[in-house]
Amino acid sequence: MFWKNRRNDCAHAKGNTISYPHVESFWLFLQSNLPKFVVNGGREFILQGIKNHFDPTGTPVGTTIGPSINKIKTSIDIVDYKEFLQKLMDFSKDYDSKHYSLIMNDNLANM
Repeated sequence: MFWKNRRNDCAHAKGNTISYPHVESFWLFLQSNLPKFVVNGGREFILQGIKNHFDPTGTPVGTTIGPSINKIKTSIDIVDYKEFLQKLMDFSKDYDSKHYSLIMNDNLANM
């Protein structure tokens, strides 16, 4: 709501002053929330990235999952961790290959 109002101040030439603290705080807001600005939201984006990671047709076996794990802390709220981990566990149970399922369960344990 705050940023929408600042946008309206700029777009409609209102008398409110927009100064460097506004720009700086908006830039920090964008940086900290950028992973959340995707079509399906942060959690779905991370889940899809993990699913893609464990698809051997798209990602070579042995490729580190570190980048996907690093996105979790900035893309998923703490209150959503339980549901996120449940979806990961459901995905690992549905995974076709037993070999890749074992690798995935090891990675889930590390997360």
